Amino acid sequence: MSTDEERRMYIKQQRKNKQGPAERNLGDRSFIDKEGNIVKPNKADYQEAIKRRDEYNSSVRDEYQRSKRKYVFPIIIIGILGGLFFLSSNMTGNVVGLSQNYSNGIGASLMIIGLIGTFFLMKKR
Repeated sequence: MSTDEERRMYIKQQRKNKQGPAERNLGDRSFIDKEGNIVKPNKADYQEAIKRRDEYNSSVRDEYQRSKRKYVFPIIIIGILGGLFFLSSNMTGNVVGLSQNYSNGIGASLMIIGLIGTFFLMKKR
């Protein structure tokens, strides 16, 4: 924690330096953070921050992958069973009220969705 005196001296020193992109001291990357502390970053701090960021990103990515898996099985089941239901004209017959061609189109579409879902499931494993 920086004291008020340290902050005042730091600000006074920074104001003495010439300002602007061409005048800046490239080795000095220090700044005052939101809590009022003087921060002088170094390579170890930077590498630690990158490591924390990468760990966070991988945990978010893993959570996203787990949440996607919850929806794969219902899509496969609905696709394959719905496709079989609509493709078999003996089951639907005239009860559904669709023409044979339209019913076959719905059945083929659902069957393709189920097979694509199965393909993606097998690809992940």
